[in-house]
Amino acid sequence: MRSLLQNQDIAVLSIAPISDRQVDAEVYRETYIPTAKNLVAALKETSTVKQVIYLSSCSVYGNKNGEWVDETSVVDRDNEYNQVLCDTEEILLGSASINVKVCILRLGGIYGPGRELMKRLSRLAGKTLPGSGESFPCWIHLDDIIAAVDFACQNSLNGIYNLVNDLRWTSRELCDYICDRQGLERIIWDASQPSFRALNARINNQKIKSAGYKLIHPETIV
Repeated sequence: MRSLLQNQDIAVLSIAPISDRQVDAEVYRETYIPTAKNLVAALKETSTVKQVIYLSSCSVYGNKNGEWVDETSVVDRDNEYNQVLCDTEEILLGSASINVKVCILRLGGIYGPGRELMKRLSRLAGKTLPGSGESFPCWIHLDDIIAAVDFACQNSLNGIYNLVNDLRWTSRELCDYICDRQGLERIIWDASQPSFRALNARINNQKIKSAGYKLIHPETIV
């Protein structure tokens, strides 16, 4: 980590477990926490880095029953995965100083080239999924992630910012739209079964827009 930071002005941190499937919370913790701590330790030994940008997740808000949340809202520490994400944010924010700014970008679900929602959700056509489908997922296009990171660099952003698009469809509405557009059978929802989604909140993205960022894909979803 020290060698990576040498002579750098900005550090962008994006972490994920190396796996092609869902891993347990302990693997999450073993991946995120040591990486964040190593970065903070390395920062103490370099004088060039002026900003750290960390790509976090809006899943930290957890289940808010579809209510609006912003960067000041209480995060969810009951979910083991979210607790790891929250702890990682706190470790990095704790390294902020007069000389080093820390910007946390809480991302929605990522879509774009190679992660097209049309392809991903059309595979579920005609299948039965747990939950009512009335949860509010949030999304952000890969183009906006790249552009927002650049914006954060150019404007020396500090603190926490939600990075999601303006679309506020429920899971059912989004899936119905994609299936109808493809001429596929709609997904069936089983409300007697708990949803597998940990996040159910409408994410307010006004803070980063007020800072001057303009979304490239505010409502484009497919």
